Amino acid sequence: MHKLIAVLISSALVSSSLLAAENPIFDQLIGCGITFPDGSVVKLPAPSMPDDADQQTRDRILAKVADRHPLKQFLLDSRVAPFVLKIESIKDEKGNRTGQSVDLWFVAYGDLKKIDEHRLFDELGLLQPPQDRGQEADAELSESRDLAADDLKSRGIAVREKTAEFEEHYGAFDGTLLNRVQISGVMHTAVTSGGKSIQVAAVLDSRFAEDSAFPNRWRSRSKDKLGKTVEGPAQLYQGFGGYAKFTPLDVPARAILIECHVVFHEPHGWFDGMNLLRSKLPVAIQNNVREFRTKLSRLDK
Repeated sequence: MHKLIAVLISSALVSSSLLAAENPIFDQLIGCGITFPDGSVVKLPAPSMPDDADQQTRDRILAKVADRHPLKQFLLDSRVAPFVLKIESIKDEKGNRTGQSVDLWFVAYGDLKKIDEHRLFDELGLLQPPQDRGQEADAELSESRDLAADDLKSRGIAVREKTAEFEEHYGAFDGTLLNRVQISGVMHTAVTSGGKSIQVAAVLDSRFAEDSAFPNRWRSRSKDKLGKTVEGPAQLYQGFGGYAKFTPLDVPARAILIECHVVFHEPHGWFDGMNLLRSKLPVAIQNNVREFRTKLSRLDK
């Protein structure tokens, strides 16, 4: 199943405002937003759960994000506990869909540090443009790797020094989406951890828009009468950003609230205007949530 993959941890400080100050990508997403090809700008919402909330405030926020689910069920320590997912179309002035926003909340149980140490945030797959995964992925076209220091240096990109609380990197990806679209490009990710939470923010780096080796591109894929794959011309892809925040709740013990907020541009040419992702994403995200819970639980034993 395809999934919006991601990669990048942004911070655990005393409040979301401090997090934004420490993480330039998070600051960009919340303050400046993501620019779509038509020039429109979409800002991401601030985190639902601040680090410095008292228990009464936390209870109120949890009841709100649990949505229609009874709070007791939402907080269950179970692989199949409920999660809340909201997928909304982003439309232009004429009412045409130009993108999607994805908001996800769920609770998992375990050690917060394990999420960082084992890069479990990758399991959520919500911080990279949507791609096929597992048996649906084209093995010959699916690839992801961090860019080397020489790759970045030759492009005049300086990477902030890694510390115990901060890390950033640039990852090149190439994959298919519903076997009808091929997407490639470079994600800029930054990792901040420590304090009371972990936060992840990522953005498709516009500096690679016309890069000779790792351009941000998409192209259509179809089958001819003989079953042979036919690829359309490569086109510029821009407009993706998102973040995830992992906040320990204290009550219940070892409970962690995970929230993810993502926006991305969806070119009309991906699916000729059909909203296929609206029906496909929920199943993929459900699988990712369950896999995340399972792996975190195993690491906790």
